[in-house]
Amino acid sequence: MTFKDNDEFISVRELAKLIYASDISVYQLIREGNLKTGIFTTNGTILVSKSAVPKIKQELGLPENFHPYDYYTTEDLATLFDVHRTTPNKWIHKGIISNAILWMGQHYVPKTELEKLKKTLGYNDDYDPQKHFSLERMAEIISQPTVTSKTLSKWVTRGIITEYITHLGLYYLTEESVSMITFGVPDDYVTIEEAATRFSASTNLIKQWARDGKLKGELFRDGANNNRQKLFIHKDSIVSFLHSIIAIERISTDPTNLTIEETCKRLNLHKATVRRFIRNGIFPNAFKLNKMYLIYINDILHYENQLAEEKNKHYGKVEAIQDIDKKINVIPIPTYLKVTKQHYLNYCKIQVNKARGNASLPQRLMYELSSTFKLIIAALPNQIEKLTDNNRNEIVKNDEIPTHYRKRFLHFYRYCSGFLDMASKTDIFITKKDKDQEIKDIYTPEMYEKYINHVKQVKVHIPYAIKGKSYCHMWLYTIMLLTDAWRPTDIVTQLPHIDIEEIGITQYNWFENNSISPIQCQKIISQVYLKTKNLEVSKTGALLNFIVQPDMVECMATALVISELHRREYKDEVLLRTFLVGRPPNVSSPNKKHLNFFNQCSELREFSAHKLIRSTMTYLFYSTVEDDGENAEIAIELLQRMRSHESPNTAAIYVSLTNKDGSINRVSLNLFKRGHFGWLYNYLISTVFEKHNISTNLEERTKIIQELRNEMTPTEVENWAMYFATNVIGTLISKKTLDTTTTETFPKTLEDWVLYVKRNMKKKKSIVLELTKVPEDILISLLKKIFRGELPAKTEHGQCLTYPECSKPKLTSCFSCEYFIPQSFVLYEGVNEFRRLIESIKNSKYDAIIERDSEFIKNILVIFQEAMETFGYQYVEGFITKKEINEMILDVVENLRL
Repeated sequence: MTFKDNDEFISVRELAKLIYASDISVYQLIREGNLKTGIFTTNGTILVSKSAVPKIKQELGLPENFHPYDYYTTEDLATLFDVHRTTPNKWIHKGIISNAILWMGQHYVPKTELEKLKKTLGYNDDYDPQKHFSLERMAEIISQPTVTSKTLSKWVTRGIITEYITHLGLYYLTEESVSMITFGVPDDYVTIEEAATRFSASTNLIKQWARDGKLKGELFRDGANNNRQKLFIHKDSIVSFLHSIIAIERISTDPTNLTIEETCKRLNLHKATVRRFIRNGIFPNAFKLNKMYLIYINDILHYENQLAEEKNKHYGKVEAIQDIDKKINVIPIPTYLKVTKQHYLNYCKIQVNKARGNASLPQRLMYELSSTFKLIIAALPNQIEKLTDNNRNEIVKNDEIPTHYRKRFLHFYRYCSGFLDMASKTDIFITKKDKDQEIKDIYTPEMYEKYINHVKQVKVHIPYAIKGKSYCHMWLYTIMLLTDAWRPTDIVTQLPHIDIEEIGITQYNWFENNSISPIQCQKIISQVYLKTKNLEVSKTGALLNFIVQPDMVECMATALVISELHRREYKDEVLLRTFLVGRPPNVSSPNKKHLNFFNQCSELREFSAHKLIRSTMTYLFYSTVEDDGENAEIAIELLQRMRSHESPNTAAIYVSLTNKDGSINRVSLNLFKRGHFGWLYNYLISTVFEKHNISTNLEERTKIIQELRNEMTPTEVENWAMYFATNVIGTLISKKTLDTTTTETFPKTLEDWVLYVKRNMKKKKSIVLELTKVPEDILISLLKKIFRGELPAKTEHGQCLTYPECSKPKLTSCFSCEYFIPQSFVLYEGVNEFRRLIESIKNSKYDAIIERDSEFIKNILVIFQEAMETFGYQYVEGFITKKEINEMILDVVENLRL
């Protein structure tokens, strides 16, 4: 055979690789004559025919498709199972492993057999050789002559040692398993006999003090004494108790100690709460003297410091999830619930992460979810997906388990049914009591008006509100339910702190000789509006809406100011602190102290927050819906915005449709007023009301329409201009120096105003002419869209009659546009725009800009004037005073084109 035929042969090393053997093994097979097929020798070199390789494998007994990577060697198994290297071979010889392959002197076990092998041998996945010790090794660690591996085995089988695992059929212990077993006296402890000697007392008294918690007693199993339990007393607790005995003698005569009543006042707690704190050891040094408890001042200071630390400590979703993991992982469960436990942990993470609400919600969820696991999940008779209808019924009908835990279990079950093949396909519910009547129940119009009239008695309430924080908080709480219908949780947690320095009221005694003015009231309301406009509702995430009826402004502002004074006195975090109870604090219903607010009118003590909310929303509904019900859609959308619901269907649930005699409608008219104003809005209202004959059965509406009609029909442009110039710029003219220049410029200024007003009225007449040609149904549709806020203007808090088209696209604001319909809070934007224009005129060097901005200032002043005519002079003063306007105009009077 010649060398040129080498391409048909392979070397011995290449053959060894193909049959998964070593070079030496192949040479040995050839030398011993056990491998002859396809073997050739040329020039002293052994070659193997390529075509003979399959036959070689067959003759040697190599399994088809054999690959070592798919198998464990016996050395691999010894490492995996942490056993001697010869043990896997014994398993093969004993038949425990039946499908091992012997190849080239080495046994191979298919990797697919690993789980089966673990189960057969009793392998425990929790086994950790660094943590778990055999009984023999643990006996060596304990190193006591009376404790052998047999002793430990006996303690395990008798239940004396409860923390252990079985692995490969053997017991394994951790150091913690035997931590309660001691030999002799434990470190830092003494026997009860020695403790009795130190106190010169009997051993029975020492035991009693240990049971009462005055001494720290621990039961240890004495391994040297047949492992019997024995009581030992901690040395530090002996020292502490001796000091406390001395301290009691000293503090019993200390004048800084507080009685229960004094503690209640200082900490704003009920007597029952303080007594419970004494029983639970929160005030550990409290003692009785002459049948009266005294509380050590240092205990109170320690409690106050703990409260301060808790307030500063953030507890959010991350902390809640971590605590859930910790609590659930220490709860013992059967092996078959391991997967169910993991499903539940995943469920908990989802529930916590999607939770919306106030700051205490994550902690409340943590307690609820971990308690549900402890009470229900950990005790399930089978995996969650294998529960039968009977299994679930037993849980749901078990009245010993609180309802909210059973509901949580059902929610978890439905969660699992989304990705597991559940044994039971039927759904199950916890039966609720019929609440239809409660849902429909509202206060009668007469009773509702009594609530309104009661909260408006400002002079009556002020002294009681100053004296009692709960009284004051209930006053404000009730007003909020009557005006905004916020959820109680949002009222308590979202009302902001009040900057009372802005109105100069920083002491209770201010109210002794003063009454809060309309301007001060409006400033307080404006504060709350600005601070809450971007806050979210805890339940839905929608933005809160803060609205106050004009006739409720005084009582609302007064209650807010006095509540703020209380908040500062008691250093509370929230304005309505008396509605928060527990740790973490939760919003509670009004208590007896709160209901004292209704002492002057006892029939109002039958108070229900939800009933009052439904009443407010119902009467608001009827203030929008007419007798024929055509505007119901508008009303529901208005409620949706007021209540911050995401769906109008949710808002509709709160409306009780029970009006029969029109009484609700009359009450509604007096209770709720719109925030729109201006000549264009008034014209739309009067035209639609008149054409639609809406107010024929309500004398008040006739009166309102008549007022609107009279307000928008000035017959002489010159007279109106004189009136406007006198009222708006009269102060400006009177304050200017009466020199020759001023006298000469006054007629020109008035003439400019007349020209401006004529141009303005011409624009208005043009729009009126357009509107007279618009069909009645289109006018009504426009008005509905204004109510719904569907015609937004570029300037916030206003509507645009031409939306979505803009008649003046180049302007940055809408104040100079005749199609702009302002709302009351547009005055914020108006004031900001007015200040900007003044600064622009002051700093500009160009006549064109000064002319332009002077014209814009006139438009802003007209907005202010229309707001004064609609809401009153003092309402506008809450946003900007006449003095401020005059001072700013005087500052630029030399450049201003008026």
